[in-house]
Order: sequence, then structure tokens, then C-alpha cells
Amino acid sequence: MRIIFLIISIAFVGAGDAVARQLVVIKSSSPSYSVGKILDQAQALNLSAGTDLTVVEEDGKVTKLTGPFSGVLSKNNDDPSARIDGRMITTLSRLVSKESDGRASIGKMRSAPGKGSNDPWVINLRRWGDHCVQAGKARFWRVKSPKKAKFTIRENWRGGKLAIARWPRKTAEIKWPKKLPLSDGAKYRVKISGRPAKVITTHLMPNDLPTPAHTVAWMSENGCEEQALNLLKTL
Repeated sequence: MRIIFLIISIAFVGAGDAVARQLVVIKSSSPSYSVGKILDQAQALNLSAGTDLTVVEEDGKVTKLTGPFSGVLSKNNDDPSARIDGRMITTLSRLVSKESDGRASIGKMRSAPGKGSNDPWVINLRRWGDHCVQAGKARFWRVKSPKKAKFTIRENWRGGKLAIARWPRKTAEIKWPKKLPLSDGAKYRVKISGRPAKVITTHLMPNDLPTPAHTVAWMSENGCEEQALNLLKTL
């Protein structure tokens, strides 16, 4: 019985290795490939003249195609150092599908009216809730104002350490205060003079994300959908 079980196990693993990896459509002008659609890498793609297609593979590689094109995009990546992440494909598919349907993002429902920043790494003070940041590089953003303002940020939302800064006139960004710790998953109460206070939650980017596509997926999974979409546009 043990020998039979071992043979079955080996056969199962071998079959799993043969499963084709996937890719996801993140931009498309072709009616045959909708944004968010997940395809097998071994599937032949057909683009008519003048159509464009951008896809992300499981290792985070981004490929842009312009028709006319007919053929298989790529074979499975045999690079042992590549980080294959099927969950990333699913996350990206959900993110871009929501945007395409007009349902993205959660940030739109949490934002004040008006245009926000296209920078994927700023803390947009028109929004409350989740914000994804890089350690040592966190910045706050507001719409440029002809007036200077008092800006306060309090750690732990209610009773933690307080930092006060002066926001210069006609300046869109200021850096995170050096004396205030920036922690992963922490809540902060932020306020610009004359505006309602907001509570934000910060998420620090891990150091082991191998590609920008993995970073987009990480942002989306942490509730930073607006930032994820801004970063996705740069791929």
C-alpha cells in the first residue's frame, strides 16, 4: 500500500508541474481580450492590426503587444530564481476588472470630491483609510493651496505622540515627520487646519517584492486600490 501511495503521489506532483501557468490582461483595445481576463500562457493570441494588448505573467513580467500578432506569447519560465505567484494574477484580475466596470476603487468612496494625485506613493489627504508607503520615503499630498496651513498627525489615532508641521503655500507635498515613528498597520489621525480630521492606516512595503506587478498586487490586497491603479498605469 505504501508503494502504491508513493507512485500516486509522484504522478500527482508531475501532473501539477505540467499545468500551464497563467497571465492576466491589464490593458486591451481588442474586443477578444477584455481587461481582467485570465489566459493560459500556452494559449495562442490573435490581435488584428492596430489593436494593443498588455499582459502580466505569473513571474511579474509585463509584455506589450501590438497587432497584427498571432502566436503563443511565451512558454513557462524555467528560471529557478523567478517568483511564480498565481495569486498575484487573481488579485490583478480583480483589481482591473473593478476599474473597467467602474467599481474601483474603495478609495473613490473614501475620497473628497476632486482630482487626486497620480503618484502611487503619496499619502493622499483627500482620502482616509488604508495607505501603502515605503519606509523612509513616506510623503503627504494635498491640492496646492495659495495659503499655508497647520498640519498635525497623531500616532495611535487618539492618544499617541503628536507631530506638528507647517504646510507651505503652493506646495503639494511634505515629508513624513522624522520624529514620528512610521509603523506597519498603525492608525494615525491627520488634520490640515480648516479641514476635517481623517484617520489613516499605513502599510509598509515589504522588502521582498520582486517586481512592480507584485507590488501592485500587494497594494490591492492591503486596501490601497487607488495607489495600486496608479502604479499599474506605469507598467
